[in-house]
Amino acid sequence: MARRPLLAVLVASIAAGGGALVAVARRRRSSTAGSAERTWTCSCGTAYRVTGEGRHQVHWPAGAPEAEPVMDGRCVQCGQALPGERIAA
Repeated sequence: MARRPLLAVLVASIAAGGGALVAVARRRRSSTAGSAERTWTCSCGTAYRVTGEGRHQVHWPAGAPEAEPVMDGRCVQCGQALPGERIAA
């Protein structure tokens, strides 16, 4: 008889865990939908492809291959900080 309460707790825990996994999967799917590729133009006129949000943005000069994003967080022409970048002085 002591097994029934234990079994009920086990089943409830598995159900709750499954629900949590579904919630996380939905949240991740909806967050990636907002990070579609877009364009941004620096004040100097240099155009960039941008993906991601906030400090997780990745910038590529227009026409640059996927394997060559901007790595230092600054415009390749004028050196201005790119949006979302935190550059140490």
